[in-house]
Amino acid sequence: MTTRYINTDLEVVSEEDLESLTKLLQPNSDVLHSEKLSDGLWHLSVEAEGSGLIGSADHDPNRDIEKLLTLIEGLDEGHRAILTRAKTFEFDVGLEHSGSRPERVLSLPSRTLARIQAVSATLGVTVYPLENRWTKPRARPEWNVAVREARPEDADAWLALRRALWPQGLEAEHRREIEQFFGGELPRDPWAVLLAEDERGRLVGLAELSLRAHAEGCRSSPVAYLEGWFVAQEARGRGVGWALVAAAESWGRSQGCSEFASDTSADNHAAAAAHRSVGFQDAGPVRCFRKNL
Repeated sequence: MTTRYINTDLEVVSEEDLESLTKLLQPNSDVLHSEKLSDGLWHLSVEAEGSGLIGSADHDPNRDIEKLLTLIEGLDEGHRAILTRAKTFEFDVGLEHSGSRPERVLSLPSRTLARIQAVSATLGVTVYPLENRWTKPRARPEWNVAVREARPEDADAWLALRRALWPQGLEAEHRREIEQFFGGELPRDPWAVLLAEDERGRLVGLAELSLRAHAEGCRSSPVAYLEGWFVAQEARGRGVGWALVAAAESWGRSQGCSEFASDTSADNHAAAAAHRSVGFQDAGPVRCFRKNL
């Protein structure tokens, strides 16, 4: 029986505009999303900056909660009031658990609990089954999504997602690679393609996967690699990216891998924050070089 800490999100749902609050929090935290949704309410989700790798000694819920509390306590009176008036103002601690029902899921120092009470926030705990957490993403209750392998009839939808992720690529090139993938003729990655399907049957996200002999910061070989990861704009902030990565991790384990890696450009801060939000640890920048022969 195992219980493992994943991360802590600060979740805010408010009738008031949260844009200025987001700008204040952004320099010292990872803003997962901040937007006004179709329900007419603003939804803000924030994670502590620099949260450690899942399972490491510095990956601790109290540490992450205290970081977020320090940010809140440092806000001006007006923005503190916005949080107090919000419909939801909660620290959501995510845990994974395998085995029977856990007897104890979280233990926090009394001083941390007192600080949470002092800012008028609530504390919530979400426990995900370790063995099948990819089927139950961190999604809002009104948003259901399933992750499955790509099928030939998905070709057009996969093409649209690919073009949104890599707009610099030619449509004909994307289409040719998709045809080769389904025909078993693609000479290189991806080895597997996972698609996220919403409750209306729309494909709203993808994860393209491969195995690499080596990846920056990894010590084992082969390494499961996230070659492409994308969620459609209208589906972001609802757990779709999390579901895709969790399913990709399951695929990696099925291939005998013990590590999972990915990359993004050095200046893509939104992508970096998204990677950290699902447990990736920064392995450092990589500079690439070329020359003609």
